[in-house]
Amino acid sequence: MIFKKNKGFTLIEVIISIAIIAVIGVILTNFVSTTIKARNISIERLQLLASCTSYMNEIKSMQESFSSVSDIEDLLEAMDFEKGTTVFKKVENTNINIKITINRNMDVPGLYEIMVVGTSPNVNDISISSVIKGGGLD
Repeated sequence: MIFKKNKGFTLIEVIISIAIIAVIGVILTNFVSTTIKARNISIERLQLLASCTSYMNEIKSMQESFSSVSDIEDLLEAMDFEKGTTVFKKVENTNINIKITINRNMDVPGLYEIMVVGTSPNVNDISISSVIKGGGLD
């Protein structure tokens, strides 16, 4: 009796190998998708933080020239912020909203807390605050 050796794969072996490759492909696709989403959120958060920090730095760099709270408000209006009842608002790049509030109720006269809050659709709000006293503020 002569036995011939089969030199191929059976149909079951091929189906199992295709199923294993498919499962690995789905896992890798989900991993790559999640990584890309996390990267985009991180970039958006950095842009939001950069915007908030930029506005705060600009306000702080001008604090010596403030002689009253209206000077701070004039600066914010010159920076294209819309004045609300208690908040100055600005929309940047259609997805970043910046709100700036001036807290006038500090314990020390002439000191004011400036709070910059940035919001974006996919990112948690970012808030930066600082206390300033201008050159001529009482």
